[in-house]
Amino acid sequence: MFKLNTFLVFYFVFLSCMSLQAQKISESLLEEAQNKPFLNCILEFKSLNLLTIIPSNLTKEEKARLAFRLLKEHLEHEAGTTLTFVASKGIMYRLNNLTSSIFLENLPKALLSELAKIPGIQRISNNPTSHVEKLQDEYPLSPRSEYSWGLIMTRTDSVHRMNIMGQNAVIGGNDTGFDWTHPLIQRKYRGWNDGAPDHNYNWHDGIHANSPLSDTSSVNPCGLNLPYPCDDNSHGTHTMGTMTGSLGDSLILGMAPEAKWIATRNMERGNGSLASYLECLEWFLAPTDIENKNPKPELAPDVINNSWYCSAEEGCNPDNWHLMLQAVDNLVASGVVVVISAGNDGPGCETIKWAPNISENAIIVGATAPNDTIARFSSRGLVTVDSTFRQKPDVSAPGVYVMSSIPGNKYAYFSGTSMAGPHVTGLVALLISANPLLRGQVDTIKSIIQRTAVHKFSDQECTGISGMSYPNPVYGYGRIDALAAVEAALAWKPLSATRELNALHFSVYPNPVSNELYVKLSESHSSGQIEVFNGMGRRMITRTIETNDNLIDVSLENIPPGLLVVRISMDNKTAIQKIIKL
Repeated sequence: MFKLNTFLVFYFVFLSCMSLQAQKISESLLEEAQNKPFLNCILEFKSLNLLTIIPSNLTKEEKARLAFRLLKEHLEHEAGTTLTFVASKGIMYRLNNLTSSIFLENLPKALLSELAKIPGIQRISNNPTSHVEKLQDEYPLSPRSEYSWGLIMTRTDSVHRMNIMGQNAVIGGNDTGFDWTHPLIQRKYRGWNDGAPDHNYNWHDGIHANSPLSDTSSVNPCGLNLPYPCDDNSHGTHTMGTMTGSLGDSLILGMAPEAKWIATRNMERGNGSLASYLECLEWFLAPTDIENKNPKPELAPDVINNSWYCSAEEGCNPDNWHLMLQAVDNLVASGVVVVISAGNDGPGCETIKWAPNISENAIIVGATAPNDTIARFSSRGLVTVDSTFRQKPDVSAPGVYVMSSIPGNKYAYFSGTSMAGPHVTGLVALLISANPLLRGQVDTIKSIIQRTAVHKFSDQECTGISGMSYPNPVYGYGRIDALAAVEAALAWKPLSATRELNALHFSVYPNPVSNELYVKLSESHSSGQIEVFNGMGRRMITRTIETNDNLIDVSLENIPPGLLVVRISMDNKTAIQKIIKL
């Protein structure tokens, strides 16, 4: 009897384990495995959201380096066993630190169940495809001038007369690719170098195969795995012209014509995938050389434009939205402003409904017409598809009949929120150019753009929120005003209280902390000492501070959890900070 009960216990434990393993694999991937011998899939591990870890008072370069390091170390720790297994089977893979995930290519389906047994893997899903938002043409052409109507409407021409034109800011273009030789944008490319182009750290191609949604009877006109920028659709080149385009003083179409740009291709002839989108967002965290090696987070852009979405029809759904939103959040934490078009599913309410344009921490942009009213196609809020009921869009910008560059040294007029987003992206570059102290201060930049926007109202009510309220689900905080925003940026100064915590000017983070503690000191100081004490007053760690050593990593791995006290001593002064060790 005892032996029988023991057998039953083990039998039910076995069934339970099998059930847990099956729960790791998405239904769509299991369905795909029935018809395919090899699979492209995404392995998800325990996520790491840096918004609660990286303090806002760091510089952009400090945020970027710390974000990349923390995300890289986290994935290496969580996925160590998995990487050993995958490497032993000769499976091609790509790490995505932003989302704590791994993309596998041509996984034999027989190995799927073995992967599901690995404890660190939380979910295994397929890689759905997606597409660029459709372009729409409407409204008659306004009279030509050296400035486009959108720049005049937003008073960007007045900002340019102040000689604020995006100098020293870097814009990231994340789209269908870019015709970098187009005269409107060529000299703005960070890899231009006066005719001797260097594409290292300035370009990444996330397209490694033709999309099944593209014309399968033809090959990609640009090719695959490109070592230099190319646009196989025209969408990306058009957006970049709105951000940086100019031909001297004779034709200015770009919000920030003296900003530099770097870019990725995340779609194949307008068709992307969850993996290609995430791969390109990952590259912006720490740009690499053309061989996809030697990442440098300090070369990340100040702002990224995203005029695309991932729709349910192509497989993106609530089961995988979190990956896209996590990528956005961690880029924001690293000091990068993320701008995303709201979509072209208006005029109905609750039509901001795809990833990543439902993101809370990105700047979501609706489109306005030349008569300064909302474009009929512009998607409206509130965001109800994920039951957050958050207020979106954040702001609106010119997006109807926008003239800009297209491949082949040509120009065209496009309409869509794809055209509105680049106006806001260029505005971010203007703010940083006006006040370099804003670089990396994502929340402050977003706030300035929102509170300086021209208040716009509508008689449309959405989800019980009147279009006459402020902000509202139609225009958000309003249509952007570049001049007002730049004036606010020029007046902004960081509060010393938010940048330094005590008399000796040091801060510690994260708090609570797991294993790695970072101590940030003021820019100029003499040598000194860091000490860490436990709750009983026992000194656990002593570290020497070298002169002008600004950011110090202190390992707490061998210290038991509990209350700790960090003491800094230098220049005959002492200051302390309490922390919690998890």
